Formats: sequence, C-alpha cells, structure tokens
Amino acid sequence: MKKITKNIGKRFCIIIFTIIMILPKDIFCSQKFSPTIKFGVNSNIITDPKNCYNDYSYPLGFSFGVSIDKKIVNKLFISNSIYFNNKKAKSHIDILSGCSPIILDYNSQYIRFSSEIGINIYNNLNLLLGYDIGRLINLKMLIKACGEDKFKPIDHSKYDNILSIGIRKDLDMKTQKFIVELKYLYGLNKYDYHSNIGRLPYNSRHHGLELKVGYKLNFK
Repeated sequence: MKKITKNIGKRFCIIIFTIIMILPKDIFCSQKFSPTIKFGVNSNIITDPKNCYNDYSYPLGFSFGVSIDKKIVNKLFISNSIYFNNKKAKSHIDILSGCSPIILDYNSQYIRFSSEIGINIYNNLNLLLGYDIGRLINLKMLIKACGEDKFKPIDHSKYDNILSIGIRKDLDMKTQKFIVELKYLYGLNKYDYHSNIGRLPYNSRHHGLELKVGYKLNFK
C-alpha cells in the first residue's frame, strides 16, 4: 500500500512538472509576461474523527513563491503556482497514558505546486477552487510527554495533497498590481502517527487557513 501511495505521488509530481515546463512556451510567446510574486502566512490544525487533538495554539507558518495566470474565457482563468511552504501545528492529545498532558508539536517545509480555477464573481473579486500537491523537504515533529521531548522519526508521506477554496481580490488601484487571497485548505492525506510512547489514536488530517499578498510583475 505504501509503494502504491508513493507511486501515485511521483506520478502527480511528474504531471505538475510537465505542465510547468509546457506553459511558459505559450506565455513567453505572448506580448506580455506577468508573473505574480506572493508572500503569505498560514495557520493549521491537526484533527481526528474522535476529537482527541484539541487545545490548539495556532502557530503561524509562512510561504513565498510565484504564480502565473492564464485567461481561458471572459471571467474565467487558471492560476498555476510554485512556492515554498512552512507549516506548523500544535495541540494537546487526549489519550489514556501515564503522562499528561501530551503535546504534539509539528513543523514541516514543503515545495508545493498548485493549480487553481478562478471565477470572477464581482468587481475584481474572484472565487478560487484548486488542487495543491507538496513534496516534503524537511520535518520536525516532537511529542512532549512527562516533561520530556520525545522525538519520533515517523513514517510520514513525502507527498501532501490539498483541496483549496477561497477568494481573491485585485486591489482597486491605478496600476492594479496588488492582489490579496484568503483560502481554506482541506488536507486529503490521512496520517497515522507512531512514537516511542505508542501509536497516537486515529488517523489525522491537516486543515488550515492561508492569507497571501501578491504583486504582479509586467514584462513586455
């Protein structure tokens, strides 16, 4: 099962890389090339079906990268992005244990690729619907129990898949070069965490909110 999951992740990355390599040929041949530089902050939580993960402290992560929009028809466009993402989460875990409380402290870094459909709904306000895949490049995960930091090298998937929904506003300025995005991120992966104090209860998912500010560059 693990091999199948890894193969699927690799195939997704190959597809995304292929799209990124093909799109610029069309974009650079147009009269104007307009990438958008984006910087953002995010807040994430880890949840499970029985709500064993609770009492969140919401540490902030950050991201930065570049995206390219391509108009399909009037009021409809596709936005493809590549970016670096730092994701953090922290919560208490309610399980039967001789040590209480147990705290999960999660910190990861990804290179991510996203593709979103943008639909203009009103006066430079757009609805965003997207899919996002990330390749894990670094992970620090601590389970704190009985006053000790119990580091655990977990069998964590190298690929993280997300569905996103949000809004984007092109700010009404003379140049209209700035954009603001607010998105909800729904994690598709189910993670089964193990540590040297035992298996954590139930499969968990990652969810988050992300706020980004972008600046459009115009190259003629």
